[in-house]
Order: sequence, then structure tokens, then C-alpha cells
Amino acid sequence: MMSLSCLIKNFYDKNRNVIHYNKNLLISAIITAIADIAIVTLSASLFNENYLLISSVSLIADFIIFNSTFIVLLYKDKIIKKERLRQDLVKFLTTLGLSEVAYLVTKFTT
Repeated sequence: MMSLSCLIKNFYDKNRNVIHYNKNLLISAIITAIADIAIVTLSASLFNENYLLISSVSLIADFIIFNSTFIVLLYKDKIIKKERLRQDLVKFLTTLGLSEVAYLVTKFTT
């Protein structure tokens, strides 16, 4: 019978990239949410009562902050290989871009 620590180590070894990927998603989301608070507050004070402009600024900032933070973290964790950086970035941006469309449309309409 294997010990619990051995089972955890085996699980981590098998799923290392998935764990780092999800960790990076979570960290990027938290950083984006914190930055978005400041951005929306500043936008609301600059563009008083112009909710369309405030939402647009927030969406653009969200997209830029989240994607750039996420890609930097992936590169740092060596999930994105230096040799294939351009190909991997295109894949990640396409995948994230498609999934972000639903989020951005929902956020913009609310």
C-alpha cells in the first residue's frame, strides 16, 4: 500500500502542467479583478454618468491585463516553451479570446 504523500506526489507529477495552468488562471483572474476595481473607480470619476464608456474602458483593461498576466505566468512556469513561443501564444490567445467573448459580452451587458 502506498503512502498518502507518495500518492500526492504521483498525482502532482502526472498533472503538473494542468495544476500550473489552473493556478495561473486563478492568479490572473485575481490580479485582473483587483486592477478592475481601480480602473472602474477612476473611469467613473473621469467619465461621470457615461456608463457605455466606463464599460468599454473596463472591458479593454480586463482583456489586456488578464491575457498579458496569464501569458507571462505561463512563460514563467515553462508551460510555454521558448522555442515555440509564437505558436503557443497564438494558440493561447485564440483559445482565451474565444472563451473571453462570452465573458466580455455578459459583463458589458450587465
